[in-house]
Amino acid sequence: MNIHTFQVNDLGVNCYLLWDTASAEAALIDCGAQTQSEWERIRGFIEQKRLSLKYALLTHCHFDHIMGLPFIHSTYGLKPIFHRMDQPVYDAMPQMAARFGISMPLPLPQAEQYITEGDELTLGKHALKVIHTPGHTWGGVCFHAESADALFSGDTLFQGSLGRTDLGGDMAVEINSIRTRILTLPPQTKVYPGHGPSTTVEWEQKHNPYVRSR
Repeated sequence: MNIHTFQVNDLGVNCYLLWDTASAEAALIDCGAQTQSEWERIRGFIEQKRLSLKYALLTHCHFDHIMGLPFIHSTYGLKPIFHRMDQPVYDAMPQMAARFGISMPLPLPQAEQYITEGDELTLGKHALKVIHTPGHTWGGVCFHAESADALFSGDTLFQGSLGRTDLGGDMAVEINSIRTRILTLPPQTKVYPGHGPSTTVEWEQKHNPYVRSR
């Protein structure tokens, strides 16, 4: 599996493009692209690699992770895929963005489908397994690409930290999700978070002050 990172919008979201070489099937995770130049950068890369975009996936529905969805829908005809429990979050995001002084591109497309624990989405020979990790939001998920030893954690887990929970989440639930659903994966698993640098399960087990064993 190939992985390319686009850092987008004023909040520095990591938007990940994944693709299978043989089939050229691709997915975007958390397309928070906010500006025309960011949209063109993503579109140009997809065209250069001659990829067929199959999915628009969301780890969760906070506004900084979904601002590129109107672009994705108008350009590729794709609607977002996310956990049903984040639908109220998704619906509230234009108003939430306005509270932060950010104007979102509208209209937001409705969900293509809902995903839940254990679902698998295929990209050629690769599979992305859905892991439900509530806490940052109640519908937060991670996508595990076992064939690539990769996990896309959204804002559940960052390098040495974790996502804020003051916008409707629960820190105790988030910590439990990380300890029982993420840190139980193979230690070499590379973690690609929603913001900041990548990390590994092993590094977080040893060094993350929020979730390491005491």
